[in-house]
Amino acid sequence: MLDSAVTRGVINLARKPRILLVDDMPENLKLLGSLFDSTELEISFAKNGIRAQKLAEMSEFELAVLDINLPDIDGFSLAQRIREQQPDCELIFCSAHTEREKREQGFLLGAIDFIEKPYDIEITRSRIKLHIDRILLRHRIAQERDRNAAILSNIRDAVVTVNANEIVVDWNGGAEVLFGISEVEIAGKPLSLLIPESARHRHLENMLEENSADERGVVRVINEMCAWKGESF
Repeated sequence: MLDSAVTRGVINLARKPRILLVDDMPENLKLLGSLFDSTELEISFAKNGIRAQKLAEMSEFELAVLDINLPDIDGFSLAQRIREQQPDCELIFCSAHTEREKREQGFLLGAIDFIEKPYDIEITRSRIKLHIDRILLRHRIAQERDRNAAILSNIRDAVVTVNANEIVVDWNGGAEVLFGISEVEIAGKPLSLLIPESARHRHLENMLEENSADERGVVRVINEMCAWKGESF
């Protein structure tokens, strides 16, 4: 599997995305919590910075929604500490103090939004929904990519995946056996390295254009490709 979300440790696909909500006012936490769909997300609550830090030490979060004015630590400092542990955690700041300096400081820390208090429920709901939809979509894409990679790794036939520029992005065990090249050696390199200079076509698109539907991507490609050192197979 090539640099998947699982191997990078960015997303644990066995769980739902986690959201951390931090505010010292219980009514604000309750209100914020009502804006998230708990059927698709795991939501954690903290009334102060110390509790939020402990939660961040125990769990990985995709998003932290932080009040700036907390009783023990300001939200900006808390954000920095969370980011030290979890660089990929996204940030949203909330505050009644919406001076330009505060907003700029938040965005300089990498925030994706800055929500004003008191909350306008419908506007806040709409803004949060945009961010959550994006997080859920990214999570589903990562799930699908890693599911496909798991299937690919178990296929005995050689399967090579390239991007639009014909750069190899996936290379299963069957391809390693057929070509005698490991995934590490070929990943990120052009497909044309596997095709001899004497081949009629050196680009995948041209090869596929001359195939009938039942041959597409198989017969002519296999006939025109070669092993790493130019040896036919």
